[in-house]
Amino acid sequence: MSYCGENCLSRHDLGAVVAVSLRCRAWTCPDCADGRKKQLIAQCHRGSPSTFLTLTLRRVPGQQPNIAALTMTRAWRLLRLRIMRRYKLKRLPFAAIMEATKAGWPHLHILLRSVWLDQKWLSEQMSDIADSPIVWIERIDHRARVNAYVAKYCGKAAHKFGTAKRYFFSHDYDLLPKEERDKFKKSLYRWDRQELSLTRYAEALRTLGFDVTFDSQRQFRAARPP
Repeated sequence: MSYCGENCLSRHDLGAVVAVSLRCRAWTCPDCADGRKKQLIAQCHRGSPSTFLTLTLRRVPGQQPNIAALTMTRAWRLLRLRIMRRYKLKRLPFAAIMEATKAGWPHLHILLRSVWLDQKWLSEQMSDIADSPIVWIERIDHRARVNAYVAKYCGKAAHKFGTAKRYFFSHDYDLLPKEERDKFKKSLYRWDRQELSLTRYAEALRTLGFDVTFDSQRQFRAARPP
């Protein structure tokens, strides 16, 4: 396993070297958590959601939060299928983020790009699916309100309950063209992994006669003197 910052990626371009620190990208890492949070917020924004939905699972005596989170995830997947059938939808793009309440119980916040959904009907369906009729739904048709909801509910660190996912998206939620999303992934094919931290790799290049300039704590550029 590669721990945060122990390795780096480098790319040689016309005699120069660009290197970036290879992060672990773990939500629990103090160096990476903020970046993960910003990525999640950006992805939620890119879906241009129109509806905010919160599902709350009824507490069962003796049930563990980790099991409740899995039950909540399954309930949403089934509810989504029922919504699509009732409203004759071919698609129902969504972003779902798991949150822990102060009591440590899971809530599922869902951003939807959809027609308006009847709250009473949703409550009846959740009562049938998981004996949990408490459903909150609200239209967010103004961009400022979208920003507020995303910052409030997606800006928090998405909570991890056992094997349940912190967050998950439908494949059609993100409106950024797939070519743009894949651009960075494709660029990684030109990068090499160095079994050195960014600082140690910079020192190694200096011993070879390179001038090294740090652009930030996570990136530097190196080139041989003319």
